[in-house]
Amino acid sequence: MNRWSVVARLALLVVVGACRSTPPEAVAFDAELREETFDLFFDDLEANYPFFVEGEGSSDEEESLDRAAEWKAAVEVARRAALACETRFDYFRTITRQLATLHDEHVSLDLPFANIASADGAWTVPYLELLLVGGQMYLVNAEGGAAGLEQAPELIAIDGVEPTVGLVQPLLAGPAGGDVELTLELADGTRTNRTVQRYPIGTALPRTIHVDLRLDHSSWISWSRKGTVGYIAVRTFNKQQAGVDIMQMKSDVRRAFAAIGSPEGLILDLQYNAGGSFEVAREVGALLVREEALVGLLHNRLLGWISWKHPMRIRPRRNGYHGPLVVLVNGSTGSMAEHLARTLQRSGRALVIGERTLGAEAAVRDVRAADGAELTYGDRRITDRDGVGFQGVGVVPDLELPLLIGDVRALGVKRALFQAHDRRLQAAVHRLGLEFDSRKLPQPEGRGLIVPRLPKAETKGVRRAPDAP
Repeated sequence: MNRWSVVARLALLVVVGACRSTPPEAVAFDAELREETFDLFFDDLEANYPFFVEGEGSSDEEESLDRAAEWKAAVEVARRAALACETRFDYFRTITRQLATLHDEHVSLDLPFANIASADGAWTVPYLELLLVGGQMYLVNAEGGAAGLEQAPELIAIDGVEPTVGLVQPLLAGPAGGDVELTLELADGTRTNRTVQRYPIGTALPRTIHVDLRLDHSSWISWSRKGTVGYIAVRTFNKQQAGVDIMQMKSDVRRAFAAIGSPEGLILDLQYNAGGSFEVAREVGALLVREEALVGLLHNRLLGWISWKHPMRIRPRRNGYHGPLVVLVNGSTGSMAEHLARTLQRSGRALVIGERTLGAEAAVRDVRAADGAELTYGDRRITDRDGVGFQGVGVVPDLELPLLIGDVRALGVKRALFQAHDRRLQAAVHRLGLEFDSRKLPQPEGRGLIVPRLPKAETKGVRRAPDAP
């Protein structure tokens, strides 16, 4: 796969959960399971979701409590509808519609595809590729093409539901060969509906979609030293995506810093890093901070009413890098990667360059049902001492150099992404006060497909989607 041929893909879906080595045991889709799963998910949300529980997450407590009351009433309506559903498709679509009203990029629903396939036949998805620009999703490729695709239309809705990052997969998935209606907005503001078809034949969709953004095709972390400039790209803090355990990730971090030595300036690239383990993020931060830095206060709750705040800190290592530092972020930088960028920025340790980040603030919680369906959401806020976080807001760079949808439409995805990244690299080198051709530094490449390739071992006779040009 050549460089940049896959950069056009969106680094969206790391929040959908981790692959498991064994599928769940088959569980009958009966009234008992429907009730048990729905109540498990929504009771857990009601008890732990921090952005309307007891007024948290809003500067206006009364407004937040009103939101909680509206949510509870809507859940009751959704519950009656879900328990009356006779098919898994209608059932999970009802749950997904209700989750989508939270408009939370951390919320995702991982469907039990293995169990579904054994009971109901394969579920597949249409072939779509989306790009995240300015917090909005744009359709840049679809199997068979589409009128208006050259304009990279904004994706407004999937089957009438406004999608968020973690809910694109369950909104697209369903019985093989079925139709999905997309609501698109063209460059001139015109809205149009387009029906796309899920794969008519094939195997069940893999249980996860994950980002694969790598510089050397072998590592989740990459580094380069060109003269006086050091460059370290960290594409994830998630061990499932890295393919190694936490201890190995921490070892890789130390190896990267040792390899670049002591450059006169360092660029830490957190673009497309949607977060993961605090331990790994702390390991990176410990090799950069000059003095102890507060990441934030983790809001904990016990039995629904006993609460306390635990400080999350990064302490410096003596053998770390303490020279000039620039951090690169983009609209796909999320969760713990946002926290690291924000910490380095607030402490005055680094200048942040790029575009406003995703805005997924809270620590993640997984809730798994008997048939393997899994809900993931942020259940504990991480704020500063004043209670201020960045949920839905993101981290604002010191120097904003955003990817613009106008550039995508005029230049094409490949060139627009290359240009945006190159502008950020040049600005980073300039702000470090160094003379260097930024084009000699590595360029990112990666894939963040909404629809993953079907597993090779299971694709005999299956029509595969072609690579985008």
